[in-house]
Amino acid sequence: MSRLHNLAMVGATFLLAAASGEYMKGGGAPRPALASAPTVLAIPVPVQGLAETAGPAIPAAFGARPAQMAPVPLPTPMEDAAASQPPLSCDPVLSLHPQPGAMLSLTLRAPCAASARVLIDSNGLSFTALTGPDGRLALDLPAMADPARVTVHLPGADSVTAGAEVPDLAALQRIAVGWQGADRFALQALEFGAAFGSAGQVSAAAPRRPEAPAKAHGGFLVVLGDATVDQPRLAEVYSIPRRLAKGDRVRLLLDAPVSKDTCGRQMQARILTAGPAKGPAAGDVTLAMPDCDPASFGQFVELPDIGQVSALAAR
Repeated sequence: MSRLHNLAMVGATFLLAAASGEYMKGGGAPRPALASAPTVLAIPVPVQGLAETAGPAIPAAFGARPAQMAPVPLPTPMEDAAASQPPLSCDPVLSLHPQPGAMLSLTLRAPCAASARVLIDSNGLSFTALTGPDGRLALDLPAMADPARVTVHLPGADSVTAGAEVPDLAALQRIAVGWQGADRFALQALEFGAAFGSAGQVSAAAPRRPEAPAKAHGGFLVVLGDATVDQPRLAEVYSIPRRLAKGDRVRLLLDAPVSKDTCGRQMQARILTAGPAKGPAAGDVTLAMPDCDPASFGQFVELPDIGQVSALAAR
């Protein structure tokens, strides 16, 4: 696979609000190719053609002896207990717990939203997810502000919100890219002069684990969203300690893959930079993709000048 550095960028717009942060400038070597059953009650029916069994005589006024009635099943203790339980509440419950690396552990209990598409909004960063058959959802996501505020939008007009303090965020530089539908983007970070394919490349294929900023030796990337739901929203978030993000030490790229689903049209992404005090700054990028030439499928369009992570934060 090869990269298209100079493909048409018609309609590209990039407007970002101001936010604080140190500067990281682009650099690095040229980029090579990237490859229960109902209860039944028996009704007595006279039996014809059978001799009366021996026994006391029955006065004629009372008629013939009836057939024996079938026993009626009695409720079991478990059935009694279930019947005595109050109706299940549909009220959703959302909880957030801070984790190392300014991450949040999210737990959702929504009994009446089983196997449902939900939209999660974290201070402007949004992505879709799918609840389990029991209406539960558990995942980790990066905080985009301190304090963090996360809202989960459920089917219909229901939503639930929770907040949490995220003290680690002040020590991190964090940038997120989000998109929706059939659009596709990918973040690539080249740290400390690393080349593509080396240990210093951070991407969805090599994301690394979140660590406390004081202990980390590099950055990490988180992939968010469920692409299998209707109208999916996806995102990727790159984070690195501010102490490691100075000067020319990190180059950040935003790729747009060329395929039959992305060619010949415009794609749009939202870029956010986390801000501990002011909240995230946001801006949109619109990219005109190349024509649908099968020969270009598998290649990437690289958005220019996104490599300055801290420069984005300063705009």
